[in-house]
Amino acid sequence: MEKRRVAVRTLVETVLLSGSISPSASSARLLDGIRGHQALQRVAADGAQNEVSVSGVVSSELIELTVYGRIDRLYGKERVEEIKTTYLDSDHLHGGDPQHWAQAKCYAYLFSIIESLPQIDVSLTYFHLDTGEITTFTESLSFSALEEFYLLVTGRYLALLETEYRHERALRADGKALAFPYPSFRTGQREFASQVYYAIREKSALLAQAPTGTGKTMAALFPALKAVADGHTNKIFYLTARTTQQEAAINAARLLDAPHLRAVVISAKEKMCVYDQPICREGDCPRATGYYDRLGEALSSMSEIDGVFTPDEIRAHASRHFLCPFELSLDLSLSCDLIICDYNYAFDPRVRLQRFFTTGRGGFVLLVDEAHNLPDRARSMYSAALSLSSIAETRKSVPKQARKSPLYLSLKKLEKAISACFDEIDPPLAKEEPPETLASAIETALDQLSAETIPADRALAQQLSFDLSTFRYILELYDVSYRTLYEGGKTTRKITLFCTNTAGKLAEVYKKCRSEILFSATLTPFSFYRDLSGVKAETPLLSLPSPFPPENLAVYHLPLDTRYRAREATMQAVTDAICAFVSARERGNYLVFAPSHAYLNQLSGLLKDALPDVHFVEQSQKMDDAARADFLAQFQPDNEGVTIGLAVMGGVFAEGIDLPAERLCGAVVVGVGLPQLCLERDVLRDAYEETYQSGYRYAYQYPGVSKVLQAAGRIIRTETDRGALLLIDTRYAQAEYRALLPAHWSVRRVQTAASLQEELVRFWQN
Repeated sequence: MEKRRVAVRTLVETVLLSGSISPSASSARLLDGIRGHQALQRVAADGAQNEVSVSGVVSSELIELTVYGRIDRLYGKERVEEIKTTYLDSDHLHGGDPQHWAQAKCYAYLFSIIESLPQIDVSLTYFHLDTGEITTFTESLSFSALEEFYLLVTGRYLALLETEYRHERALRADGKALAFPYPSFRTGQREFASQVYYAIREKSALLAQAPTGTGKTMAALFPALKAVADGHTNKIFYLTARTTQQEAAINAARLLDAPHLRAVVISAKEKMCVYDQPICREGDCPRATGYYDRLGEALSSMSEIDGVFTPDEIRAHASRHFLCPFELSLDLSLSCDLIICDYNYAFDPRVRLQRFFTTGRGGFVLLVDEAHNLPDRARSMYSAALSLSSIAETRKSVPKQARKSPLYLSLKKLEKAISACFDEIDPPLAKEEPPETLASAIETALDQLSAETIPADRALAQQLSFDLSTFRYILELYDVSYRTLYEGGKTTRKITLFCTNTAGKLAEVYKKCRSEILFSATLTPFSFYRDLSGVKAETPLLSLPSPFPPENLAVYHLPLDTRYRAREATMQAVTDAICAFVSARERGNYLVFAPSHAYLNQLSGLLKDALPDVHFVEQSQKMDDAARADFLAQFQPDNEGVTIGLAVMGGVFAEGIDLPAERLCGAVVVGVGLPQLCLERDVLRDAYEETYQSGYRYAYQYPGVSKVLQAAGRIIRTETDRGALLLIDTRYAQAEYRALLPAHWSVRRVQTAASLQEELVRFWQN
């Protein structure tokens, strides 16, 4: 018989959830609730005990369930009291929330069993957080009434557990019979898969560099499902840095012969919303009203379906039951074996799935794809910025007749508080101390922005409310890893709470997991990614060779100075080199990666003048999914003539896209990918120098070369692909840069555009 445990609160919330979706409480509100709860428990009460532990066992045919919890306050053997905090006046409590009563009754039943009581009083007490008002409701209940209620609740929960148990057994049977979905493993793929399985079995981490073409997605997912079959885990998270990478995970899951596999793709709320923009304020969204009353029927119908629930499929089910698609995807994830989602849902403290990464059972596996992105992405998750201009813009949107309203005055006060932080400093500047003087003004502004009706532009107010709550949340996390950055002029002032190193915060997330597998085509040098990704120092490192013949990729180096100060002088020579590069064949598709949008714009004009017969497609700074798809659609194997895609290094087209065979035959990389000089990078440099004695390398050089390698990885995607790569910059001649390039690259230096074209003509003729 399977043994399970559940807390009373989880039991009740799972079985008796009803009503509407409410906006999530802020961290400060949650903290107020805890303090209010504790304050009421400190109030003296004759003979009362606080936090009394109780538990009991109930069984079904397949499951033995231990229900446990702590009674908030116990008055001898006479009365059990459940304490809750609220912002509602006593007139609006309506006798107490049914879920709160359910918790109290479960505690009363468990205590009555222990003490063999025929009857007991059950109290539900509310503490008003603003006024301190205490409201208590009390019922006297017989043991038989409590038992009937308790067995009804636990019976429903046991039925859910039995369904889950049968599904797990069916999936394990699938996994044991599961065969690798291809005739053979690629070079390095079997070793990668073996190391993934070993790491999961041994509850350890793995840091793996697997070059493009290794088949990383299948090599990670296949052994993870085998680990499920062997009982090492029951839930897999496949985490991606970009939505374009999720398609590979979806395809891999569908290729595996596991009929009972249930997978869900969690997409951003903005993309899932059926309205023009999310309207999540309480009472605004009709799909949020009564959401939990309709959820059970939706999940019941979806439980009969196995396979991958994509965003489109979730929207269809949500429409059928008039539910929020995003919330439905989150609720569905509880019954899924594989969850495909962005890094945010595991690592971002304000977005992550609380049901798994805060209060969940843990023991699941993280498969972190394109893990070279994790340090920068995590840094953005744990940082926050506040802009004076965004506050002023919201304040100015308040109508003239409301210029004395509490909202207007609170925003004016906040602007003054931010300006005061800049007194006697000369920005840009970084400080070790947090701007604690802002806390009170932020809190006041947030209270006014959360009002049901506010005299301001709604979109501006919602964005500012989000920015302020994020800033306040990060302010509470501020520690020695943070610096406060002050930037901008008088009207463009910005304060950033900048986290220089998130390794410790990522490590806290890993503690909830059984195993974390971090993999990418570019994890060189390992020490850099090991230090910044939060894995333990003893984490195994796996580096695989390229699975493709090295002679299929021709790599050329043209030593032109592309540093910022020399760009104007070498721009024409760079243009000539690109013209020579693409002219070695009569037809072909190419990508040119520039160091910045500004450089790209200038280069674009020169190339279009020099190559009037070439078809150009250019990345812009703001591209939605449709525009990105259209960009990639230009790269077809049967294109006539030459097509050149102009993109920015490190952007959406530099990684996570697949253009095999004749869809892409070459790429040009201008520069070494260094991040632009700025206050943030200089702060990182200083912090990394202090911690790792590698400030410049960790802040600039290694992240830059990673962008180069990712861009180069777009060229060779299959065993039969042939392609050429041109690296333009003098620094590739330096030993410290050459050491970071893949060992299988045979780099040939050329000095002129003419010699480059001659080399390429020979390469394509072979």
